[in-house]
Amino acid sequence: RPVVTVAVDSMSFHSPVHIGNLLTVQAEVTWVGRTSLETRLVVTAEDIMTGTVVHTNTAYFVYVALDDGGCAVEVPSLICETEEERILQEEGAARQALRLERRRQERPIELQNNVN
Repeated sequence: RPVVTVAVDSMSFHSPVHIGNLLTVQAEVTWVGRTSLETRLVVTAEDIMTGTVVHTNTAYFVYVALDDGGCAVEVPSLICETEEERILQEEGAARQALRLERRRQERPIELQNNVN
């Protein structure tokens, strides 16, 4: 099923990436709603000369699943099998509540059709 990115909730930078580093991105689903899901992306950089690996970035992305007509469609539930997965799901639910509150408080931006 196709998904579209609807939000980059946050992106934290922890360490710099240097030219020549080998980057690895690990992603996992941390929260699932009715039609949307959140993933946590963890980026590490490896100095290929020394083998040293550092955590460089963490980001949370939110996606919505689409049907063939481009409409939001339900996604399967997230099955948490470990305590860590349950904690991630709870934290994801809290972030979703904050996202919804932020969206509720945002004022629409009036687009200007006048081009000078």
